[in-house]
Amino acid sequence: MTFYVWHDAQAGALRRSTASLPTTELPFGGAYRPTYDLAPIVEAFLAADTPQPDEMPFPVWVEEIGLLARE
Repeated sequence: MTFYVWHDAQAGALRRSTASLPTTELPFGGAYRPTYDLAPIVEAFLAADTPQPDEMPFPVWVEEIGLLARE
């Protein structure tokens, strides 16, 4: 199970979800980059009033929980 958070720039929101998938197979239609550092994602959300280029692949904070948990 994976809990994940990303900055949805189009909606101007932080999003979060869970999936019974590994971090490399999350249900995004575009390229994303799993990261274990949440700070840059929150900073991008807080700076959303300032025009910034879209980062591709976009960062997605991930935390594996349950049987898939990293050690």
